[in-house]
Amino acid sequence: MNSAHTSTRNQSAGNRPRRPVSRRALGVAAGLVAIMLLLAALELVHGRPLGILTAQLPGAGAAPEAAPQAAPDADSWLVTYSACDAPGPAAPQTSPPVARVPVILAKDAVLRLPDAPRELRQLINEVAAEVKIAPALLHAVIATESRYDTAALSPRGAVGLMQLMPETALRFGAPDPYNARDNILAGANYLKFLQKLFSNDMELVLAAYNAGHGAVMRAGNRIPEYPETMAYVPKVLAYMRCANNAACRPG
Repeated sequence: MNSAHTSTRNQSAGNRPRRPVSRRALGVAAGLVAIMLLLAALELVHGRPLGILTAQLPGAGAAPEAAPQAAPDADSWLVTYSACDAPGPAAPQTSPPVARVPVILAKDAVLRLPDAPRELRQLINEVAAEVKIAPALLHAVIATESRYDTAALSPRGAVGLMQLMPETALRFGAPDPYNARDNILAGANYLKFLQKLFSNDMELVLAAYNAGHGAVMRAGNRIPEYPETMAYVPKVLAYMRCANNAACRPG
């Protein structure tokens, strides 16, 4: 009887149906698999392990630290170009700069000549005698143009005492416009040329020296209406009045 009872019990246990897996468990498992596949795909895209999959695995070593990326070469043309080409911050709206209006002296104004070495004044007088031009004119132009500075250089490239452009200096006899004598000689020759061109009309001569004789001709042989030129002419004439007055000019 016991044997039969035991056999019947074993048979019943073997035929017991298994419990079905719940839908919730299947959903959790599927979610975990999807997450692992997504992380693996991210590692492939970045080309380096992210350490997410292996960091929590028991017995797994620490994920290798990613090598730091090299800083961009600041001297490379690409970086330099990109930095210059990138739009900067918007500039604040400001009022346009006020243009400086040159002072136009009165017709009878007198300006005292700047101080200069006696040797330089003597050199100017010698060149004036050589070219047969009034020394007062040379002194006045030099005082206006450079204030007797032999190394003067304008933003436009005019050189020396008489502020000659290099091509003008070469044309009128100054291969080295920084040489004081050459510079004075070329400037004096240029003034002599302008005196002949404008029949010794001193206002037109000075206007042409400042703005170019072509500008004077285009203005109908009048002083061009350039603010700089309109202020330049009476200033040179004011220095000339001083140079012609022994009581005014330096000794």
